[in-house]
Amino acid sequence: MTRSTRNPARSLFRTLVLAAGLGLGAGAVSAQDATQFNDWYAKKTGAPVECFIVSAPSSSTAKRNGSTVSVRRGDIRLYVVQRPGSNVTEVSFAAGYPLRQGSTVKIIIDDEEYSLYPDSSVDAEWAWGDPNREAALIAKMKAGITARVVGVSSRGTTTTDSFSLKGFTAAIENAANMCK
Repeated sequence: MTRSTRNPARSLFRTLVLAAGLGLGAGAVSAQDATQFNDWYAKKTGAPVECFIVSAPSSSTAKRNGSTVSVRRGDIRLYVVQRPGSNVTEVSFAAGYPLRQGSTVKIIIDDEEYSLYPDSSVDAEWAWGDPNREAALIAKMKAGITARVVGVSSRGTTTTDSFSLKGFTAAIENAANMCK
């Protein structure tokens, strides 16, 4: 799926998120002004104003040819960003490895599956939701307990990352209020 009309925003979003320095290792947030809601964190950035929530996985597995393997990955995060004035609320996933070109990342909540789409023109390690289904995905995340994200690396390794949704609703509501 090509979403070229949103590529500049994605690039800007990625830059702002990385610049925010949000480290979620060992349950701690190093960025100032981030608010914790159980397993999710909310933050507002400026110029341009964006509000986002982010979580790290509670567990991760990797398999190749049906066998569990040990892999090295960068930061693994699930994000939702909101941009005031543009009516954009966007789900994205940072896999921590280059995703296979042309693949689809699956996000599964209570056995309902949604798709996230990598866009190597922005960043080979990130995938974004379908704008036509993001409202439904976010509603499902608010009602769910766990989100499982399944992706395939450029080397053919399948990863499954489980994200707790505890605190998701409070975090996304906080982000919406920060961006009013």
